[in-house]
Amino acid sequence: MPGVIGCLDGTLIWIRSPGGPDAELYRGRKGYFALNVMAVCDPNMMIFNIIVNWPGSAHDSRIFRESDLCDALERGEYRGVLLGDKGYRCTSYLFTPLRQPETARERRYNYAHTRTRNLIEWTFGILKSRFAVLDKSHKYHTTTHKN
Repeated sequence: MPGVIGCLDGTLIWIRSPGGPDAELYRGRKGYFALNVMAVCDPNMMIFNIIVNWPGSAHDSRIFRESDLCDALERGEYRGVLLGDKGYRCTSYLFTPLRQPETARERRYNYAHTRTRNLIEWTFGILKSRFAVLDKSHKYHTTTHKN
């Protein structure tokens, strides 16, 4: 898609319960304790922005809204747009899919949007397959492991 500088999404990274009074904040939508990591990749699947300090219960759109990247986009510091899924609010710098495309043109937009935005999904998949601890940490202890 022309003008796209990146695709963003969040992914849950499993952690052990942090304990304490705020532990449940880390329980994500899938029921386990996690960090919600937001990343933005460029069209070459290179991550150029990543935020790793939010608990699993935080919504992707909140993480983005409160990010320095969002502030920079609002100030016009980047030329181009990001692509996000329907969980984000559509803005002049963050395009989301149309909720109910009616025309052929709208359906083509959604198709192109989804095909392009999937870059971030593929990026997460590559990272999680290369670094298995990111995908299935519950199988590992938090000590150092060697290959």
